[in-house]
Amino acid sequence: MLDSDHTTIHRSRIEHKATREESSMKHSLFGIGGAAVLSCLSSVAAYAHPTTATAMDSTFGLPKPPVDLSYSFTSSLSASIGSVICFLVVVVVAAINARKTGKVLPLFVAASGILFSVVEVIIDIPGGCYWAVDNSQVVFTILGRPMTWMPICSWMAFGAIQIYAFYSLLAKNASTKSLWICYGLMCVLDIVLEEIELRVPGIYTYYGNQPFVFFLFPAWWMFVNAAGCFSSAALIRRFEEHLQGWKAFGVFLLAPLGYLASFEFTSMPAVIVVNGNYSWLTTQLGGLMTVLLSVLCMGLTMSVILNRYPLRGHSNSSDRTSLRAAVLR
Repeated sequence: MLDSDHTTIHRSRIEHKATREESSMKHSLFGIGGAAVLSCLSSVAAYAHPTTATAMDSTFGLPKPPVDLSYSFTSSLSASIGSVICFLVVVVVAAINARKTGKVLPLFVAASGILFSVVEVIIDIPGGCYWAVDNSQVVFTILGRPMTWMPICSWMAFGAIQIYAFYSLLAKNASTKSLWICYGLMCVLDIVLEEIELRVPGIYTYYGNQPFVFFLFPAWWMFVNAAGCFSSAALIRRFEEHLQGWKAFGVFLLAPLGYLASFEFTSMPAVIVVNGNYSWLTTQLGGLMTVLLSVLCMGLTMSVILNRYPLRGHSNSSDRTSLRAAVLR
């Protein structure tokens, strides 16, 4: 009888804790949703204009990339140097962590953005992003899009910051609430950096019928980018035991492919309106659907890959295991 009462009390405490954490997580998600609403309101003021006015191709009915966008060597060089400095800072932090843990994987995670410039081409074409080009500065060309050193350096820094931030939290077994907070912070970081860079002439621009435009930056991108980097970090964490030693080189493929899979899952509604000539309302709804899909992608990644409750703040599934054990007693 006493064992039964003890089990009931134990189960009640676990359920109460889970309910409290779930309520807290819902408030956090409401905050993310509020950010999406604010970006929509900003887009109302901006009337969903593209960063660069774009003509539609009469044959294919798609927006024409601004191939005449002026390239500035000085701006690109300065931005590249800044990106490399940010990248090296993260690498130093990762090296310190690697020395403490005796594992090389943190260094590979910090450098995981090196090949993201290839993914950048694949997302730029449907997403309406174009990098300024000078033929003397082209490193490679894929799908008709020439890439200079600027997007390569940019993704080295961006991938290092975002993927390593998420990975560090996962490696420390941080709470799920901390992951959601980090997601929000990465979104804010994205919009701050891009609003600055888009004001520098001769680097890159967005074109097409972009939804959720802030001042210059289409805000749907920040939700997609952060969710993609989280997917990359989650996959690395999930297969961490298989990525030790020389196998850590697998991070260079796992990270960009994880991001790309997330992008394809989340971006389709926004991509459709970006590449069309839809009404303002339809355009914004496309952007909003992509934002919601990005949040859903975060939750699914937590649940399916990391075995976490996305709406509960606990760091792992111990509550779920404890509750199951209590019920089976």
